[in-house]
Amino acid sequence: MTAQVEGSVTNGRMQEITGEHSKDITAVLQSLVRHGLLTQQNQRRWASYRVAGDSPQFDRLAGLSAEVLALLPLAEPARKNKKLPVPQLKIVVGQLCAGRWLSTSELAALVDRDADKLQTRFLTAMVKDGVLELRYPDVRNRPDQAYRTRANPLS
Repeated sequence: MTAQVEGSVTNGRMQEITGEHSKDITAVLQSLVRHGLLTQQNQRRWASYRVAGDSPQFDRLAGLSAEVLALLPLAEPARKNKKLPVPQLKIVVGQLCAGRWLSTSELAALVDRDADKLQTRFLTAMVKDGVLELRYPDVRNRPDQAYRTRANPLS
């Protein structure tokens, strides 16, 4: 989002905004370059990044934190293959949710799927099967509901 608003972004600028470590920011920026969302100008310390053309994917990823964007490599199989078999997509979602809470919109952006369909077709079933747990189990339709892989998934 910063690259879009300011025209370009650098690691130093992202450190000012997020407070994240430069190594973590570099990993996220390089991941965005690999996924075709940003283009890199110059190298090393002088590198800057611009939004790559009119990327519709960029809009979906724009609101995600650096921590969530760092998960893009895990989500790559789902992003590359829109017809990924259901069991494989469930594995990717399980890996993304391992040890962290992710909302439906974050998961949908990472795997490049429609949020409503992802929730009705996959997330609800994964909770029912005991693979995922809800952050707020008493209020299933909370707007800020999030999912995490259960420590000991049920068989």
